[in-house]
Amino acid sequence: MSRPPDGAPGATPIGTLEGRPGVRVGPTGLIDAGGGFTLGWWIGGDDRWHLPGHEAGVRQHLVGDSPVVETRLRVPGGDAVQRAYAVRDQRGQEHVAVEIENDSGSPFALALVVSALDLQGERTDLPGLRVVAATDGGHELRAGDGGQRCWRGHARLGTCP
Repeated sequence: MSRPPDGAPGATPIGTLEGRPGVRVGPTGLIDAGGGFTLGWWIGGDDRWHLPGHEAGVRQHLVGDSPVVETRLRVPGGDAVQRAYAVRDQRGQEHVAVEIENDSGSPFALALVVSALDLQGERTDLPGLRVVAATDGGHELRAGDGGQRCWRGHARLGTCP
């Protein structure tokens, strides 16, 4: 089943009170930051990969009265849950925070899919992008720069550059 495009009407804007509008969360949890930059999520279950844009078991709502968009994807044993919201750092810069929760009885793999297209639909670089993902418990760490480089190792406490 194919769902409506995430940039279509029905996408929910997120941001802070002082921030500028522009980031939207589509009906399947695809985060559209504008300018061709999107962040998607796929879940690898013990049966197959679950892509929210092609699944019937996707539900979405706001969490209480907060500006937090929660998207639930049906997977074996329960749900994979994505929460997206905006935050400001100490310097006043706005960022999007994304949480993924395993609300099922089975382990699953998570793939965060970053897409960057310019106005002509060509791939472009994401300046300053740092992607870091730790497995549940933080035992394994994978990071990449969006190109051909990918690193794998053990997570350690400390500050990220």
